Amino acid sequence: MQRFFTTTFRPFFLLTGAITAGAGGLAFLPEWTLKTIFQLDYVPAYTVLAQHWGAMVGLVGLAMLLAALRSEWRAPILVFVGLEKACMVLLVLLHWGEPASAGFVGGALMDALVSLYILGYFWSQQRR
Repeated sequence: MQRFFTTTFRPFFLLTGAITAGAGGLAFLPEWTLKTIFQLDYVPAYTVLAQHWGAMVGLVGLAMLLAALRSEWRAPILVFVGLEKACMVLLVLLHWGEPASAGFVGGALMDALVSLYILGYFWSQQRR
């Protein structure tokens, strides 16, 4: 199991970190990102909230990239990223069936995969 994470950690977190960082587009192009990427209606009254969320998630993506490249920073970043992504999955599940949640299903699936990967990573570290 340890070999699996040693081999896959860097490419997995470079890929998922880059995808996560892409949500930072909301900070700069909220209308385009909501309509094009998330397939959600743009509500001008929520622009600041969308931009803030985009900045926060974009920074989480950058932290994931950093964790892929700097092993000494990995543990605290993975704890934060795992909690943040698990919260996103929980929120989508709690709002399942509501029209707005449909735009986040793809992200929630990736976040579930990342959360499970992080749990496996920490589990494999315990077994060493």
